[in-house]
Amino acid sequence: MADVIGGGILSGSGIAWRKHRKIATPNYGKRAIESYNDIFNKEVDWLVDKFKSLCKSQEIDIYKYIVQCTSYTVCQTLMGLSKEETMGLPHLQNLIDNSPTLYNIVFDRMTKWYLQIDPIFWLTKSSQQQKQFKQQMTDLSTTVLKLRMKKLADLDDKLYLMNTIEDSLKNTQLSVIDRFILSNELDSKELIDETFTVFTSSQEASAKISSFLLLMMAFHPTCQEKLYAEIVDVLGSEDKPITDDDLKQMPYLEMAFKEVLRLFPIGAMMQRTINEDIAISSYTIPAGSSLVVPVYHIHRDPRFWEDPDSFDPERFTQENIKKRPTYCYIPFSLGPMDCLGRYFGAKLIKTIVVKILQKFKATSNNHYKNLRVIISISATSLDGFHLNLTPREVE
Repeated sequence: MADVIGGGILSGSGIAWRKHRKIATPNYGKRAIESYNDIFNKEVDWLVDKFKSLCKSQEIDIYKYIVQCTSYTVCQTLMGLSKEETMGLPHLQNLIDNSPTLYNIVFDRMTKWYLQIDPIFWLTKSSQQQKQFKQQMTDLSTTVLKLRMKKLADLDDKLYLMNTIEDSLKNTQLSVIDRFILSNELDSKELIDETFTVFTSSQEASAKISSFLLLMMAFHPTCQEKLYAEIVDVLGSEDKPITDDDLKQMPYLEMAFKEVLRLFPIGAMMQRTINEDIAISSYTIPAGSSLVVPVYHIHRDPRFWEDPDSFDPERFTQENIKKRPTYCYIPFSLGPMDCLGRYFGAKLIKTIVVKILQKFKATSNNHYKNLRVIISISATSLDGFHLNLTPREVE
């Protein structure tokens, strides 16, 4: 991963990584995510309108539209851009379209030993794709940094805002990119790496989980109607912004969200380097070893999950959660390298799913038993995310 996007907060480690993560953390806090509410709603409303114009009793691949929404949202929140600035970014559409290919290349290099030998990898088509992707990434990141530096030059109290560590509304005026710039901790290459890390680590994951959640609702109509009833009970059928308080009143949504992350984790496997010898039973794992945690398989281990391949949100009632070991469910990793953007992603995903299911009934020509899942950096559907979205009649 670091070969593609550098040693940023997604793929780095060590002292520099800890500094960078600390700089970025305020923009992933509760107050910051609350301040993104207007943009979340506005961009998801655009998505709903897009589906209204497309859904004429035909099946569509929802992912390619949802990832547009999540990409525009990330640019206007974590990166601090306006919609106009976002739409003017170089190579934006190519980077959105090709992010899945990038992750496939990274996964292949992680799991195929011969591709870890640079002279061999350089002979492959993937190497050329990665090179082109990195150049486009650099162009986009450089443009973002120039836009934010220009804006920061005119911003009063920027040093005060940078040094304010409490979780306050005033402290959300700086974007993640602003904080990296003002910290003076990052050189030009690190700024470029972190800028693109913020973009690609947020938009693709949120879009994929949103798509899987809607797909599961289409495959399981009883679950969909239960969630729809919950949505109507909290929001009614009228168009209005979704708030944190609204989402807190939707426990079934939370359970369905967690079940999707169990079946289709964003981090299907985690790789860590052991810093010291670790004794397990009669074996010793030596320092310097690479340890892989198979999250996808842990989440489907029959020792912890009854009928593990089935979709059942009821697994995540409080009563059922207490019956299982804590660490048989680790969708956001663990420890100091856990997922920094988990709350940002959760709110964006839930906003997308609620607004779509409030207006549409999701159905599929496929069946859950026929779903083909492939494991790369994350779990994904081999056949895309094809749904029929039928407008609901307002009662």
